[in-house]
Amino acid sequence: MNIVNNSETGIGRVKAGNTNYILTKEFLSLQTNAENQIYIYDDSPAINAGLEGAIIEINGIKINSMEKLSQELAKYIPGESVEIRTKFNESTEEHDIILGESAKNPGSASLGVGSIIQTQEGL
Repeated sequence: MNIVNNSETGIGRVKAGNTNYILTKEFLSLQTNAENQIYIYDDSPAINAGLEGAIIEINGIKINSMEKLSQELAKYIPGESVEIRTKFNESTEEHDIILGESAKNPGSASLGVGSIIQTQEGL
């Protein structure tokens, strides 16, 4: 295992075998109660670009669901550059990102993002 930390960005890179992972200072601080394990991100274009918030456009195409995001990403191949627009805390940002390759579907483009489904209980 090889660990490289960049104090300027707060991003640590961990290489274990042939796989690269990312560990951010912020994400590590959220895990103060974790016992005997630490969760880390796969090394991905979204993490490396500092993407935050919801993806609302890819190359000018509106994104309003995970299904639409998947459909749009399927139009590209790993190594292609796309413009991603995000919305976070009422502001929008644009990012030029070079797509990676999906670990689950080799040959397919990937941003390395997912979603968390939250449910509400009570009134």
